[in-house]
Amino acid sequence: MKRISFVGDLMFKEKAVPLYKTGSGKYNFDCIFEPVKHIFDESDYVIGNLETTVCDLIPDDYTKGVSFNAPVEFLDALKKAGFNFLGTGNNHCLNRGIAGLKRTIENLDKAGFEHGGTNYTGNVQKRYSIIQVGECRLAVMAYTYGTNTLINKYFLDPAEVHHVNLFQEQQYQNKTMLWFASNPFFVFRWMYRLYATLKGEAHLGEQSEHIEDNRRCRKEIR
Repeated sequence: MKRISFVGDLMFKEKAVPLYKTGSGKYNFDCIFEPVKHIFDESDYVIGNLETTVCDLIPDDYTKGVSFNAPVEFLDALKKAGFNFLGTGNNHCLNRGIAGLKRTIENLDKAGFEHGGTNYTGNVQKRYSIIQVGECRLAVMAYTYGTNTLINKYFLDPAEVHHVNLFQEQQYQNKTMLWFASNPFFVFRWMYRLYATLKGEAHLGEQSEHIEDNRRCRKEIR
């Protein structure tokens, strides 16, 4: 039997990046994964969601707010930790625009990772990856609901949409985010329900009502 491990949301907050800068001016993130490396060592294949760009086109242009961008040394740490495949199709893939998306792909290729979710060119034959783990063949797809356009202000034109595996148009995502921005009480209520559920304090009836709230929200957005 083969063991495959999945890891979500690999990124750095703004204040975290400088903590790993060495005396030589480079970065070393190896220690981050030490507590869990034994889990990866027991896995035959490790898949992670790279929730950041890794773009070194501009020196020291790293995470600002929620616009994540990591040093290339982060990929070295991921490789040493045992990651094999990194998904790039998420809402942070355009944090540094198309140039950053392409540079991230270049750095992933250079580091020897399999990856999917964003595409370097328009000649996209398939939007999924087939990976071989022993005698098993596994199909992996990475898609995103949007690209944080209200934050990074980067809108894909028709000639660029092939670069990102989107399961809905950017325009729809913008409409969704604008609705939440104009309905802060709903957002607060939703987050409270989520917190209560995680704390085990929500009742089944409240959860059902929350699901109905989401259905009403989707109808209003459309």
